[in-house]
Amino acid sequence: MRPKLATKILLLVLAVLALACASNTMAVVSSRELRRLLETTVTANLASVRAAEELEIALLEQRGLVAAYVLDERNPVWLQELQEIEPRLAHCLEQARKTATTADERKILDRLGVAYRQYDSNRDRAIALCEQGKLAEATSVLLHDVQEAYRQVFYECEKFIAENDRSVNVAVASARRQVQFMTVAVSSLAAVTVVLSGSLLWLFFRGILHPLRRMVAE
Repeated sequence: MRPKLATKILLLVLAVLALACASNTMAVVSSRELRRLLETTVTANLASVRAAEELEIALLEQRGLVAAYVLDERNPVWLQELQEIEPRLAHCLEQARKTATTADERKILDRLGVAYRQYDSNRDRAIALCEQGKLAEATSVLLHDVQEAYRQVFYECEKFIAENDRSVNVAVASARRQVQFMTVAVSSLAAVTVVLSGSLLWLFFRGILHPLRRMVAE
């Protein structure tokens, strides 16, 4: 038994409404998910990168102050400035640990912590030798051991920043794929909606208007 005209029209209307609701729902859900993904990625990774960059700057300042103390005949002013910087170094490292989001970032920070402790130990040894009047030995430690430890810390900081950049790129690529998928899905739903709407109009004209015109003409 063939469905009646009213049934066909009703089914087409319901199908169009369902497709419109599905399209709107997909768009809303996708936009919220993209917003959450980008906000989380940007907030976390920017904080991590900022902490690593501040750590690099603080290390550079600290190395300069130690060198100034050794070369300036143990001027206590340099040590005072060094003591003011040390809490900032610890804060930057702790901030980087709090904002780390992946296992690779945590591993890098563990190595960075080890390298920083080695740097801190060599730096204190150079200062102690300088205070003992052993300027030649202090200079040697500063130019070799302290410098090597500094390079290792700086290298780990750069790796940490690179890992954050990679995480951001992965998140952006995921967001781009999601946008492409949603574009195709919404476009497909829109195309199906147009086809169903055209079918609905065709049924309306063929099943209602055309018979009415023929009745009027007769």
